[in-house]
Amino acid sequence: MIEIWQYGKGWYKLYTDDPSIFSKIIRWKKVEVDATYRYPDGSVGKCVIFPSSIYKRVTRKLSQIS
Repeated sequence: MIEIWQYGKGWYKLYTDDPSIFSKIIRWKKVEVDATYRYPDGSVGKCVIFPSSIYKRVTRKLSQIS
């Protein structure tokens, strides 16, 4: 699952439970880890925040991966 939502003025938050997506996005400058969620079934989801200046870059990368 992938979700992106606005996170304050000029920022976005991306949630994913796919480790390959997370590892590709987190390498970029300006992207920061925000939270890690551990679920009872053993799955892990992660959130990153990034500025709106790289929103199109993030969405392009996600469309290539999906």
